[in-house]
Order: sequence, then C-alpha cells, then structure tokens
Amino acid sequence: MRPALATVCSLDASLETILEDYAAGHCEAIDLWLGHAEGFLAQHGVAALKERFERHGIAPVAASFQGGLLTSQGEARLEHWKHFEARLPVLRDLGVPVLVIAGDAFGPLSAQVSAGCR
Repeated sequence: MRPALATVCSLDASLETILEDYAAGHCEAIDLWLGHAEGFLAQHGVAALKERFERHGIAPVAASFQGGLLTSQGEARLEHWKHFEARLPVLRDLGVPVLVIAGDAFGPLSAQVSAGCR
C-alpha cells in the first residue's frame, strides 16, 4: 500500500497549483480527482500533465472517481460508459494503475440494458 493524498481535498484549486503545493509538502503520491485532470487536459495534452507529475516528483497512484456505471439506465448509462471508455486511455498514458469506481447502486437494478453496454 502506498499512502496518497486525494486532490479532491483541494477542490477549488487548479491542478497546477495543487501539484506545486503538494510537492512543497513532500507529498509523493496522489489520488487524482478526474475533474481536476479533465480540467487540465481541456487546455493541455496528456504529455504536459505527465511532465508536471515528473517535475514535482508526484506519482498518480489512483484516480477518483467514475460513477454512473451501475445505476444509470438507457441513454444516461450509455453516456456514462462512453465517458468511462474515454478516460481509460488517458489514465493508461498517465500511468495511473487504479481507477476508483463509485458503487452507486442504491437498490435493485432493472434488466434494462442499453446497446453497447453489455
């Protein structure tokens, strides 16, 4: 096990600021909140984010979180799965070995399944 600080703890800060601040505090491993990553990646490439991790000596040991895969139905479920599938190559390219999937099942799931989500 490797202790890691979750970037969601610094929700209002930019990912660049978070990495600088966490590195200053000698944090070497993070649980990367996907909202931060996607905000950064909207303006920069995956290589730029990977470079920042390396520059600050921080390893993204996990990413949090992916929800909506278990309870959503119909078109909403299809959208959650598309989002999930788009995130996987980014996490692979960043070297993030773990993705936290939110256990968002609040009751019995129905038999309804969207095309492409089997």
